[in-house]
Amino acid sequence: MQAAKRFFIKALKSPHNQNPRVVTADKSPSYPKPINELKNNIDLNINTKFSQIKYLNNIVEQDHRFIKKSLNRG
Repeated sequence: MQAAKRFFIKALKSPHNQNPRVVTADKSPSYPKPINELKNNIDLNINTKFSQIKYLNNIVEQDHRFIKKSLNRG
C-alpha cells in the first residue's frame, strides 16, 4: 500500500498532470486505502471517482499497440 501511495503522490505532483476525474485500477486490494487517504489529505480532489475494473486497463493498452509497433520499427 505504501508503494501505491508513493506512486499516486508522485504522479499527482508532476507539473504536466492535471487532477484526474477518474482513477481506474485493477482489482488489487492495495489501491483503495491510499486513494481514500489522498482524498482526505486534499492531495486528490474529493470528487475524483475510483473504479476497480479488472480489464479496463487492457483496453487502453490494446489501443496503444499500433503506436508501440510503429515506434519499435523506426
